[in-house]
Amino acid sequence: MSAFTERLVAGWERASRHLALALVPFVTALLNTRKIEQVLQFDGQHVGFKLGLPVGVVDVWQFTSVPNTGVTVSTGLPVSTPAALLFVPLGIAVKAGLLAGYFGSLRDVLATDAFDFAANARTYFWEFLLYELVPLVLVGPLVLLAMQGGLRAAGPLFVVLFPAIIVGSYLFFATPYLLVLHETGLVPAAKRSYALATAGGPYLGFALRFAALVLAVSAVVTVVVVNLGPLGIVLGTIGVAPVGVALNLATMEFVADLEERLSAREQEGGSGASPVR
Repeated sequence: MSAFTERLVAGWERASRHLALALVPFVTALLNTRKIEQVLQFDGQHVGFKLGLPVGVVDVWQFTSVPNTGVTVSTGLPVSTPAALLFVPLGIAVKAGLLAGYFGSLRDVLATDAFDFAANARTYFWEFLLYELVPLVLVGPLVLLAMQGGLRAAGPLFVVLFPAIIVGSYLFFATPYLLVLHETGLVPAAKRSYALATAGGPYLGFALRFAALVLAVSAVVTVVVVNLGPLGIVLGTIGVAPVGVALNLATMEFVADLEERLSAREQEGGSGASPVR
């Protein structure tokens, strides 16, 4: 059994003992109203694949190739009415609280096999609020263009942003894990994630294996979620939630082990790739 597979098995065993954490990927999936809308509006049969990394909470949309109904810009929250002035900030705050409690609890499960979700939510709320706001600020101008009918002008920006999002996901997917592992701010965690990513080695290997796993599973999940309509969304959201917890736990364990070994090597003044896989 490979080291990656062993981490997945360990992640599933831990997730099965703490199924309450599956409520988080369940809720984050439901908060992504734009993708739900795209699936419900789609009429026909759809088969697709998707690549993905453990960026944030792993939920059903990580494995779902949503039908492309045109160029859209979305924060994942309802923004089509003036009520967005209320719902978008509220949704961001709710999601930040969920992420703070979730990632802090994942760390605690690895360390003590127990967690205090509320305490973690309070402790890390502001850091994860910034974590949520950064991408929103980056895509904010595109959202404004879309709402004002300026998609033709926004189109070229999407061509540039698409590869940028892929690269950014790789460089910074460890950020939320490092944030709670080191109990540090967002910027130091992002810098450390960047350093791990550019070093390649085990970080790159884990990312490639994770992406391959998502690619394989997405074929099945996409067929169920998209082609069965509302029933598929319900089945996919519920079924993938505990799997998402297991994958997030596996990633937390990997990042913690990689950090521990690299930190030890840095203190010893050593060099070379870490044996972590």
